[in-house]
Amino acid sequence: MYLYNLTLQQATGIVCAINGSFSGGNKSQEIVVARGKVLELLRPDENGKIQTILSVDVFGAIRSLAHFRLTGAQKDYIVVGSDSGRIVILDYNKEKNVFDKIHQETFGKSGSRRIVPGQYLAIDPKGRAVMIGACEKQKLVYVLNRDTAARLTISSPLEAHKSHTITYSIAGVDCGFDNPIFAAIELDYSEADQDSTGQAANEAQKVLTFYELDLGLNHVSRKWSEQVDNGANMLVTVPGGGDGPSGVLVCAENFVIYKNQGHPDVRAVIPRRADLPAERGVLIVSATMHKQKSMFFFLLQTEYGDVFKVTLDHDNERVTELKIKYFDTIPVTSAMCVMKLGFLFGENGKMEIENGGDDEDKDDPLSDEQYGYPKAESDKWVSCIRVLDPKTTETTCLLELQDNEAAFSICTVNFHDKEYGTLLAVGTAKGLQFWPKRSLTAGYIHIYRFVKDGKSLELLHKTQVDGIPLALCQFQGRLLAGIGSILRLYDLGKRRLLRKCENKLFPNTINSIHTYRDRIYVGDIQESFHYCKYRRDENQLYVFADDSVPRWLTSAYHVDFDTMAGADKFGNIYFVRLPQDVSDEIEDDPTGGKIKWEQGKLNGAPNKVEEIVQFHVGDVVTCMQKASLIPGGTECVMYGTVMGSLGALLAFTSRDDVDFFSHLEMHMRQEHPPLCGRDHMAYRSAYFPVKDVIDGDLCEQYPTLPLDIQRKIADELDRTPAEILKKLEEVRNKIV
Repeated sequence: MYLYNLTLQQATGIVCAINGSFSGGNKSQEIVVARGKVLELLRPDENGKIQTILSVDVFGAIRSLAHFRLTGAQKDYIVVGSDSGRIVILDYNKEKNVFDKIHQETFGKSGSRRIVPGQYLAIDPKGRAVMIGACEKQKLVYVLNRDTAARLTISSPLEAHKSHTITYSIAGVDCGFDNPIFAAIELDYSEADQDSTGQAANEAQKVLTFYELDLGLNHVSRKWSEQVDNGANMLVTVPGGGDGPSGVLVCAENFVIYKNQGHPDVRAVIPRRADLPAERGVLIVSATMHKQKSMFFFLLQTEYGDVFKVTLDHDNERVTELKIKYFDTIPVTSAMCVMKLGFLFGENGKMEIENGGDDEDKDDPLSDEQYGYPKAESDKWVSCIRVLDPKTTETTCLLELQDNEAAFSICTVNFHDKEYGTLLAVGTAKGLQFWPKRSLTAGYIHIYRFVKDGKSLELLHKTQVDGIPLALCQFQGRLLAGIGSILRLYDLGKRRLLRKCENKLFPNTINSIHTYRDRIYVGDIQESFHYCKYRRDENQLYVFADDSVPRWLTSAYHVDFDTMAGADKFGNIYFVRLPQDVSDEIEDDPTGGKIKWEQGKLNGAPNKVEEIVQFHVGDVVTCMQKASLIPGGTECVMYGTVMGSLGALLAFTSRDDVDFFSHLEMHMRQEHPPLCGRDHMAYRSAYFPVKDVIDGDLCEQYPTLPLDIQRKIADELDRTPAEILKKLEEVRNKIV
């Protein structure tokens, strides 16, 4: 089986965003956003409506973005930190509407690793240097300059490493044209590592460190270090060099602190909502600074969506007061940008700021203006069951679950006893807590009947169970439930569900159940798929095949009698199939493979399924479904991801197509390597070698290549460029 993968809708979630003048000219201002593996250039018009100018798939995970401008220049360059182990500097070419790669410097291994830089980026505000940092140990500084032809140059890296140190945030310090300084929040864990009692870990202290880049000596040294609040999580650069007092804002739990070398701390408490439980602190999750000729201010957003305006009262370099004031509430963002036009761009759209954000008569709100529900204690749940009319999108019935219950699974079921017709089963948990350790009061399976022509629900009864029912499925006129590591078969009784049969031998937690004919396909949260059978004469559930690879399942879909499709939490999609001879043997065996199972060999099931398809999507897949998007069209497996993208996997029907597209993909890999320096083949094989999937997203970049390269590839394939474009269009038209 060969599949063609195509992204139908790009991810909508934003990982990071920056704003600047990327197309040159002082008037224009654009935003560059990273949506997982896609880099986009956006431009707002005068009304604040956002237009997408350019969108490029970089086939790698973009982890950080920054922009800088060389002194006296008119346009900004883009710096990208990714999982490629390379720092990449891009320039937007407005004539060709492409990102040109100006520099690509390799410093480490690929992949998102603890000690390989790429997680953090900080820029010297005058555009003279960039620091790229890892979560732990390593920080590199690159000096940026011009050559005689006014082209951007980049130095070899200067190390600012410190072993046994975790980095939480880095920022450039604005010190005018003095030596560039970078600030970092760090935590040294060397003593905690040696101390088995855990006392050193409790006493570990975060510090704020200034690193100075000596441009004359060309090396980086630790200039200053001072203890900082242990809740510190984020740094924001404060303007300096004549525009402000320099230094940084340290955002910590419940506080914002102004710090600078040789300056006393100035702190302010972050305002709290009145209805916030005492156990919950307030953390800042995104921040932006807006500078105008005569003044500057900061906007900080908390994890609850509240945005605060922060201003500093300062006399030259002495800060006398830090003022923090409620500004607005918008959905929680991962990044915010204030535009010259007076718009605030947040991940979920935009809003307007008037007169520099000064609105004296704005009252602080507590319940009417907030987004989402009020925040409760960690063990409080709210959950509901909704019946929706798909034609009118109208809710015809809404049942709020009471007593701290939350729903986790749902299915319709027709029991043998035809008295009620189709019923609805819902699996719930009461008082579920994940921290400090996982616990719950009880699990339940509710059985509802449909009334008013299916527009409303009525509870028949609920049955207490000893775990969370994460998966429910109808099977031969009964109900299968996955409760923890137990697969259980229930029948309908008058007052409760009746246990008929169970198998307690699953490895961890069952999180999906599919059935077909007399086979049951069970997905385990950590151990992939298990193929089971039910022997009615002996009333026994047993496993006859399982997977040899541990997989953390996030989604599962039944493809055919022997095949299951699954996705794991690392962003991979895979198909497993029971070999044909094994399948036939089990169907012919009068015991259905049960004798072998009872011998208990091979640590689990007697047979193993084979992986026939493997592909790294690069985003956690949350749902899969077989569908045809055009009437009478070919069916393909559709998938949706946590970042909001939709993709399709189409099975090829002819060997010629497989040959054509695999050769096209091979040439594209050679002639058009990904923008951020990740190797395409390595990216699609990030956890397991890619197998029998052709990447349509790469093939569809063919029309964006320069014409001479298009012709070169076409000649290698014995086609014309027009024929290749026609082939790409044909395969896309089969899907949408």
